[in-house]
Amino acid sequence: MAILDAFADIMGTGTENRQPSAGVFEKIMHIVKEGTTDAISLYDGTTSILIYETGIVTERDGQNTGQAGANPYQMAIIIGNTHYLRKEGTTDAVAIGGVQVDT
Repeated sequence: MAILDAFADIMGTGTENRQPSAGVFEKIMHIVKEGTTDAISLYDGTTSILIYETGIVTERDGQNTGQAGANPYQMAIIIGNTHYLRKEGTTDAVAIGGVQVDT
């Protein structure tokens, strides 16, 4: 890939990481999550910082559930080789997309 190349991925039902190669950085611009079992987090190999908790479903708005602002778009999460995206758990599939911002 090159700078500003777009990517889209469906992270499967197992625990899965989106971890770019060393020196490559990607901007995650959307995460679409329809299952209520697996969390999405930033991960460094040891520590997870939650982006979406297990019960959040991005297709529902805050008026229909206990969620507040589960908008899957307009994100600006930069990931690289040492801090990357992790789909935790072994049940849900999650769709992500964005662009490569550096090489």
